[in-house]
Amino acid sequence: MRYIIFGGEALRVQNLRQWRADYRTTAFINMYGITETTIHVTFKKVTDEEIKSNTNSIGVPLPNYQIYIMDPNHKIVPIGVKGEIVVGGYGVARGYLNKQELTKEKFINNPFGEGKLYCSGDLARWMKNGELEYLGRIDEQIKIRGFRIELGEIENVIKQQDGIKDAAVIAREENNEKFICAYIVSDVAIRFSDLHEILKKNLPEYMVPSYMMQIEKIPITKNGKLDKKELPVIIAKSETEYVAPSTETEKNIASIFEDVLGVKEVGVYDNFFQLGGHSLRGTN
Repeated sequence: MRYIIFGGEALRVQNLRQWRADYRTTAFINMYGITETTIHVTFKKVTDEEIKSNTNSIGVPLPNYQIYIMDPNHKIVPIGVKGEIVVGGYGVARGYLNKQELTKEKFINNPFGEGKLYCSGDLARWMKNGELEYLGRIDEQIKIRGFRIELGEIENVIKQQDGIKDAAVIAREENNEKFICAYIVSDVAIRFSDLHEILKKNLPEYMVPSYMMQIEKIPITKNGKLDKKELPVIIAKSETEYVAPSTETEKNIASIFEDVLGVKEVGVYDNFFQLGGHSLRGTN
């Protein structure tokens, strides 16, 4: 077998490690595409080094296609800055049948040439090597504590960690407060305190999930999309050995933690942040 071409969903290159072991001489091709651009737009030959490093590159545009990374005002952003993937070229459709408003929203005039540009709703940024790094969907953006967050970006960082096969990140809301939950699939037991520290080094504090849970597999719908309704509610619990508070001060602090975080039996060595706390909760 000379070529294996991947398309349809975002490719998780860490899942190709066993494939590489089985198909040493086969070329793995990652194709990013959109129905409205009929079909593939970018091309990427995945290298062994990228499989090891868990890259999220979707490569470069195919011939006869143009890719622009734009801000919400349809202005081109600099290299390294994330924005929406906007596609031009011969494959771009004319619009949606009998959906004039949606066509007007998604298919914009091309200021750089003929025809229309299609606004994909996908996030990416140009890398210094001239390739595109895929960052998820714009509609996965949420606003938490005043910060606008792309859940797909958090997922990508989690999936890049050794031993993690898959992950899903969602936002839940309780008592008018939103918080981030991460669900992780792995063949080994995940120590969340260690993962929490790794994520703090790679993400801003406000993007680090408040709650994490290991599950057997990510639930999906019949259409192959994440089924958020099937994800279990995460009950916060500590990974440290429980040591009961003994002094009056320790008992008072543990009681405050339990009330603010909604957990039971907070011990002397439990960590406020690893139990789902953050700076705003600390002011309660």
